[in-house]
Amino acid sequence: MSCECITPERLIVTPFRQPTGEIALVTGAIASDRVYVEGDILVGTVDEIMFAKAFFGLQTGASVADVPIDVLEASLRVFSSLPLARFALHRRMLGKLDRKDKSELGSVAKIIDDYLHGDRSDEVRPFGGVIVGSQYRWPNKTVPYLIDGTVSDPSVVTGAIDHWTSNTSLQFVNWDGSATDYVLFTGGNECSSSIGRQGGKQLITIGNNCSKGNAIHEIGHTVGLYHEQNRSDRDVYVDVEWSNIKDNYKGNYTKYGNLGMDVDRYDYGSIMHYPKFAPDQAIDPGQPVLVPTLTDPEPPIGQRVALSAGDISAVAYMYP
Repeated sequence: MSCECITPERLIVTPFRQPTGEIALVTGAIASDRVYVEGDILVGTVDEIMFAKAFFGLQTGASVADVPIDVLEASLRVFSSLPLARFALHRRMLGKLDRKDKSELGSVAKIIDDYLHGDRSDEVRPFGGVIVGSQYRWPNKTVPYLIDGTVSDPSVVTGAIDHWTSNTSLQFVNWDGSATDYVLFTGGNECSSSIGRQGGKQLITIGNNCSKGNAIHEIGHTVGLYHEQNRSDRDVYVDVEWSNIKDNYKGNYTKYGNLGMDVDRYDYGSIMHYPKFAPDQAIDPGQPVLVPTLTDPEPPIGQRVALSAGDISAVAYMYP
């Protein structure tokens, strides 16, 4: 059983949308200039996260004094698809900068006005995603996709897609260029994806070591599923052995959100559940990082074979 977890190069505090839709600051991991939470959920590039942090700081009352002008401009681009957030940022920036040097105020005001009234064809997609909210669902239960030439074994992807179409009402169709939103399966060093429909092109990375089961798991994120062990009721069902988890990986086991994300009962058999042992993340690889509280018998966790009945039920709930 394997866990889809990147190897962190360093950690970063990143804004991330919780399942309820609220944005909170959490610890992410940086690998190859991308930022991940929960081990394999892609949040965005480091630059995008820095832009998002600038936005988040302004929304929560932080000063813009130390935020470079180009970062503020780029943060507007990151949130260009959210008009209310864009104009809230516009007002807050002007309000704060009224108290600053007029030359700087004029410079930033011009950036804002040029952005709000100009052509911004180079928009960056919003970061993160949520499990609730129709804007994060794939319309008509259809996911357009493309497999690029960097995927070493395309049958891993096609096999995972066949499994999804055979067990759920979702359909996956070859992207013909007409759909604005689509998934690009690409090669890399890890198995990763973002949560829900993000808008525009979004990546599912299928590294050389990713199995069909890993690909099924990543598609689960893309259609809107979080990890099972990050549910709000997790502590009733599994014990996290914090003392055996390396510091760089502890963020993978932090609960995000509240009861708003929990669909149906906790599912030990979910393909979205982490395994009991995670040698790369453990201080002592021979000892577990997750232990089910249910015993006699203890249920297996972390399978990467197929969608469970609970997974299929959760998808049916999201896509009635």
